[in-house]
Amino acid sequence: MKTPVISTRQPAETRQRLLDEAARVILDKGLTGMTLDTVAKGAGVSKGGLLHHFPSKQLLVDALVSDLYHRFVDDWKQLADADPVKTGRLTRAYLKLATGERDERFHRLMTVISVEDRQNQTMRVLWRDFLTSLLRASEPGDEADSVILAIVYLATNGLWQAEIEGVFEGKPELYQQITKRLEQFTMQTDAAAFPTCAVASVS
Repeated sequence: MKTPVISTRQPAETRQRLLDEAARVILDKGLTGMTLDTVAKGAGVSKGGLLHHFPSKQLLVDALVSDLYHRFVDDWKQLADADPVKTGRLTRAYLKLATGERDERFHRLMTVISVEDRQNQTMRVLWRDFLTSLLRASEPGDEADSVILAIVYLATNGLWQAEIEGVFEGKPELYQQITKRLEQFTMQTDAAAFPTCAVASVS
């Protein structure tokens, strides 16, 4: 039985439906298994309707990456705003979204895309600009040391990459200990105390 084709008179809704279907297919079959025909059929949109929004597979993937990124940023802002402790909360929100309080669907999608499309320029540019802005970000009343926060940002990225590569398989306690210690570092207001704290964590 043919999949019913849904009217494309609401472009924004159709575009989002195509992005959501592309995400579903990628999670099910991987990026290499995602085709425009499969996405169009699953979304109930004609091939021509899909091509109107996304003329190529790469443009569809790039749009999905951008959509995921902006959702992540929205979640990051909301989590930071909800944190009553102002010191280091922008960094802490990023750490939590990348580890303990992350959206598993987002994490899986970004992992698949980053592994199967390592040279994706959209992903590289968006995350480069985001992390650059985080390194420069500050709030009135935030007394956290900027160098320590930068170290936590970079360590969080390394932690995420290490998890993708399976470094923590069979070592969940170590992963949790690292994230907890990084969260503690976001409270540091004196850079001079950081080396002592770091050494104490290893001993």
